[in-house]
Amino acid sequence: MARPVAPAVRRRQGDPVVHRSSGRVGRGGGQASEAAREVLRYAFDGLALERVTAEAASRNSALLRILAKLGFAHIESFIDEADGECCERFALDGTIGSSLLSRF
Repeated sequence: MARPVAPAVRRRQGDPVVHRSSGRVGRGGGQASEAAREVLRYAFDGLALERVTAEAASRNSALLRILAKLGFAHIESFIDEADGECCERFALDGTIGSSLLSRF
């Protein structure tokens, strides 16, 4: 069984980015959503960030659903230069993010 991997906030080109390294999280159990909510809560409430971006492989439908559920808006599609993978970039504004997170 692979060990769970939780999301983290890292900086990329000035904007904080929600990042989850490769690994398995319990599939469909809500752990990834819960971890992402807590990371965002810390980013907005603890670090007082104004905006957080997220990147996901286009084929990662589970993560794309989580980002949509959390209120992220799609910014652009791009090709990851490191591996040639089709990816999507999203953003969540701090004022919107804080109000969405307060409902959970």
